[in-house]
Amino acid sequence: MVQDEACGFVAYTDGARLLAVFTGRRTKRDFYERHRDMAGVQARCDAALKVCRELAEERRAAKQGQRGVSVGDVLVCSWGYEQTNIDFYEVVALNGAQSATLRKIAAESNECAPTDMQGAATPQPGAFVGSPFLVRMRDESCLIGGSMYAKKLHPLRVVDGLREWPLQRWTAYA
Repeated sequence: MVQDEACGFVAYTDGARLLAVFTGRRTKRDFYERHRDMAGVQARCDAALKVCRELAEERRAAKQGQRGVSVGDVLVCSWGYEQTNIDFYEVVALNGAQSATLRKIAAESNECAPTDMQGAATPQPGAFVGSPFLVRMRDESCLIGGSMYAKKLHPLRVVDGLREWPLQRWTAYA
């Protein structure tokens, strides 16, 4: 029997040529194989153990790794049917390994021309217009309200601590 608790790997052999491997907390075996000799059993067991350790290391690194967002970052959500609406959110707290608390923020909106029904908006960080809510982050994006995606908005440049934001185009419906 070969065992590695760090990645949850257990391999059983009958001493002849059969190999059964279990990984994680599963009670169902990953594979059950018959080999010609014990050298084949050992080689397969070593290969499976290597893969298990690599996957465990990737999971550990993902949990401890850097998030795609940090407190103060701005997310943008573009949504609508027959018109394009723009909403901005600010990250106000990081919760756990993959969650963040967001708050909707105000936008400075400029209309191109009164008859065009289109324009551009930029976020106003710190000007909160909504109550905080929790979302699950996936790198630099998240799902809001079950159907809208928000992604991190990167500033064009930062001058003396002030961020200059790219324009987000919107359209209106008559």
